[in-house]
Amino acid sequence: MSFNRLLLSIILIFPAFAFGQSPNKKGTMHFGYAMNLLVEDGNQFQAYLNNEKVYWNLSPFNFSFEYRLNEKYGIQSMFSSNLYQAKQKYRGLTLKKPIDIISLDLLGKANLLPFLKDTGNFDPYLVGGFGLLKRGVNTDITTQIGFGFNYWVLPSFGFNLNSIYKLNFISVQKEERDNQLNFNLGFVYIIN
Repeated sequence: MSFNRLLLSIILIFPAFAFGQSPNKKGTMHFGYAMNLLVEDGNQFQAYLNNEKVYWNLSPFNFSFEYRLNEKYGIQSMFSSNLYQAKQKYRGLTLKKPIDIISLDLLGKANLLPFLKDTGNFDPYLVGGFGLLKRGVNTDITTQIGFGFNYWVLPSFGFNLNSIYKLNFISVQKEERDNQLNFNLGFVYIIN
């Protein structure tokens, strides 16, 4: 296929799924997909400062679904999966084999656009909520807080960047409590 035909196909097909409405209108539903970078309670930064090998937890597996309650607030659920590599530090120990990390979160989302002057396509927000975090055989309950933004390139399609801090509040010894900082980069699409 020639470049001109490819370009024409994109021009004709892209608007077909980007017919959308206001991204924060009551009742709209957003679907998101992102790459997820997970930082385990500073272990990666400590390893870097100590001249040790750094194991980053990058995963192409993060899905989100949001329902807009009104122009200012929404409810968002997120599901993600990562893999801790062998030899990575976890809860003060060095892993001998990889372990899966699975996260299921329920967040309240506050859209900041109603409080700001016109920001064009820039759509910032704050999130907070709770989640379940399964690491190997351990399942922890987390409380979360974060911020991010969508940048709408079409009425129904945009890019998303966010950061969420997950704090374990389950009763474990303090030295075993591993909190997480998650960075997500992906896209968001209005499905109705």
